[in-house]
Amino acid sequence: MDTTGSTSSDSPRRILVSGATGYVGGRLIPCLLREGRYAVRCFVRDAGRLRDRPWADDVEIVEGDALEYDTIPPAMEGVDAA
Repeated sequence: MDTTGSTSSDSPRRILVSGATGYVGGRLIPCLLREGRYAVRCFVRDAGRLRDRPWADDVEIVEGDALEYDTIPPAMEGVDAA
C-alpha cells in the first residue's frame, strides 16, 4: 500500500458501514457504490429494514449489534475500513 491508501490489487476495497438504515449511512452507501472502487458491507441489527433500499442488492448485509461484542469480529473479517 502506498501513502495514498491505494493498493496494487485490482480488487475493490471492502468497506464496513454501520448505521446503514440511518441518515448518514443511507447516504454514504450509494456514494461508495457509485465510485465503483468499493465492496460495501452493511452492519445492521435488522436486515429486513434494508430490503426497500434501491442499493440493497449491491451490498453484503451482516446482522449484528455493536453492543454485542460477539457479532463484531465476523462483521469486520476481511474489511479494509469501517
